[in-house]
Amino acid sequence: MVALKTCSICRRPYRGTGRSAQPINSGRCCDNCNITVVVPERLRRIVDAEKQAAKKDDKWRRAVRCCWTRRLPHSPRPSN
Repeated sequence: MVALKTCSICRRPYRGTGRSAQPINSGRCCDNCNITVVVPERLRRIVDAEKQAAKKDDKWRRAVRCCWTRRLPHSPRPSN
């Protein structure tokens, strides 16, 4: 006889070892909750992290471009 476990998300019983419910909670979840809740949340977090990294990279590039395109008062004048 297989013992039934309770899903930490939907509270329904499931068989087997279940799946990790991270980042929703620290328990185990059923296959259905893994597919419909956990995996989409993980993907959303990955996309959000990539967007944040792109914003930081873009801000850095703009700052460097700004510094290189404007001449600072103490910079020597280019010789013509």
